[in-house]
Amino acid sequence: MEIQTISDSCKKILCNPKLYKDLNFFKVPHNKICLAVIKALSNKSFAEIGKFYKKSWYSIYASVKIAQNNSLKPFTNKITDLVKEDLK
Repeated sequence: MEIQTISDSCKKILCNPKLYKDLNFFKVPHNKICLAVIKALSNKSFAEIGKFYKKSWYSIYASVKIAQNNSLKPFTNKITDLVKEDLK
């Protein structure tokens, strides 16, 4: 899948206020969650994603790890599933 397509879908889904019943919208790291969704769905390396966003591979890796920590993991997985459905 294309990085830009996944990113656009992710941004659209993250704007849904119904997703934030348990989380504070302003404390959710949206960019990091979007990068984790891109990594999960695109099967591209951290370096390829970093090149697209003009960042280092380690910056992308660190963002994905933050989005996959224990408190954000269920939310990130939910967003990944919603993006997957949206792109079908």
